[in-house]
Amino acid sequence: MAGASIALAYTARNYKLAFRGQVTDRFTKALERLDSERMHVRLGGILALEQIAADAPDQSRHARQVLSAFLQSQAPRCGGREAGAPLPADVTAAVTALISRYEPFARLDFRDLDLSQTYFGRGDFRNAQLERVSLAGANLEFSFFANADLSGADLSRAWLDGAQFHYSKGLTVEQVLSAFPSLGTKLPNGIENDPLVVERISEVEEWKAGRNS
Repeated sequence: MAGASIALAYTARNYKLAFRGQVTDRFTKALERLDSERMHVRLGGILALEQIAADAPDQSRHARQVLSAFLQSQAPRCGGREAGAPLPADVTAAVTALISRYEPFARLDFRDLDLSQTYFGRGDFRNAQLERVSLAGANLEFSFFANADLSGADLSRAWLDGAQFHYSKGLTVEQVLSAFPSLGTKLPNGIENDPLVVERISEVEEWKAGRNS
């Protein structure tokens, strides 16, 4: 009986070591793909990291760190993207992967990135958990936040023209006041008619009119 227990423990240990080696090998190959000049190869690397995080939860934090660094290096900064141009496919995939494996304590950092026309809360982003995410200074124009939970998210200095928050959760008046909302920003009931928000929108619209005159 004791021998059987020892054999089982030995087998389990060997399995864990083999699995760990496989994960390490997959991680290394994914990193190599992210450094490729070819879009489809980089996309494969992002999907590989997302799968690693799903198969080996203890590696989720490392995968998230790599994806965050990739996003910061590849995503356009505010003002650096041609108006109306879509986000590169690898940037969109990285954002998708980060949010799908999101853990609120991780504090995802999207500061000063141009994420306009991004869909948070629809398709792969359905019910996106964005608690405490930093979107400070980000361009969120015409982005969609249906069903996204924005509790504690940092929206300071974020551009919200045309952004749709009317089905989002956790958004507060204070968050909106710290950002740059406009008449085109769709806000949840109870926030859009708040006197302070109405005044803030008026200020932003006046500034826009002066800039364009």
